[in-house]
Amino acid sequence: MQSARQLYDGIYFDEPAMFIPWSLEEKDLLSSNFLWEVVNEKNHNYKLSGKINNEAIICNCYLYFLDGRLRSIRIHRNSGYFEGKEYISAKRQSFREIDQFLVKNLGKPHLLGRLYSKLTEPSYTWETQAITVKHSLYEHFGLDEELVIKIKR
Repeated sequence: MQSARQLYDGIYFDEPAMFIPWSLEEKDLLSSNFLWEVVNEKNHNYKLSGKINNEAIICNCYLYFLDGRLRSIRIHRNSGYFEGKEYISAKRQSFREIDQFLVKNLGKPHLLGRLYSKLTEPSYTWETQAITVKHSLYEHFGLDEELVIKIKR
């Protein structure tokens, strides 16, 4: 993995070995050898599963296209991460691990806060020239984690 550029130009997957540039167009995804699956063809949503951060983060990556261009990515831990673990503790551990990955690659977050003012769980935001990254832990019928990357072009 090319961690020095991880998240600046796109996202690198260790397994399967692939690079998703922020400039990815839908037609290029469809003609690629990536192991993607259609989530919602009408809304141009696709799912990739893989490993990032030297294979430490096994995740499902949802790509959303608008007008043929990649607009956002949502990354969720693969459910296997939580097997055999106490759920709340595992969610908080997952948040810490992904947060460490983001800090390592993007520096300290630009905005620290809460997703909703009445919640006590953290929500962090990073900004680069190309993307906005929001990483949140929140209560929604149980503790949930969200990592959203919005492409700014």
